[in-house]
Amino acid sequence: MRLCIYGLGHTNAVNTLHTLDRCNVFWTENQTLSRVINLDMVLIKVINLTKPLKVGDNSHYHGRWAPNVAASSLSDELFYEQYGQYRRYITERTIVTFTLSEQPFYVQNIQQPIVRKAELAFHTLLFCTLIIELFGMSFLLFRLAITPLIRTLLRYYQHNKPNNSTSEIS
Repeated sequence: MRLCIYGLGHTNAVNTLHTLDRCNVFWTENQTLSRVINLDMVLIKVINLTKPLKVGDNSHYHGRWAPNVAASSLSDELFYEQYGQYRRYITERTIVTFTLSEQPFYVQNIQQPIVRKAELAFHTLLFCTLIIELFGMSFLLFRLAITPLIRTLLRYYQHNKPNNSTSEIS
C-alpha cells in the first residue's frame, strides 16, 4: 500500500514555503493486509531562519513540513491470534482509517553569519594597528635600549683591550 501527500509551495519576497511531496510505502512480509488498517500522519513545521550579512537587510524564512507516518494493525496478525491461522487471501474489503494531525510545536533552525562585514572591517583595522604598534615598539626598544648597550660594550672592550706593543722584555 502506498500513501502520498502533496502540497503546493508558496514564495513571497523573502519568505518561502517549500512544496510538500512525500510518499510512504507500507507492506508486510509473508502476511496479508488486515481488514482494518490505521494510518496516522503527524505534520511538524520546520522553519529555517537565515539572518542577513548586512545589518539593515531582511531575514529569510524557509518553511517546510516534515511528515511522520505510523501504521498500526497493518498485517493479519490479530486474526492469527484470535483464530490460530493466517488468512491465505486478501479480504474483499479493507477499511483504511487515515488520521492527519499537526504538532503544536515547531523546529527552528537559525543560520547567521559568524561575523558581519562592518565587524570584519573593524577587527581587521584593529589587527593592522596592533601589528604596526608592535613593529614600532620593537624598533623603539632596539633604538633606545639595545643600540646604546652595544655601543657601551664596544667602547668598554676597546678601552680595556690589552696593548701588545708595549710589553717589556726582562
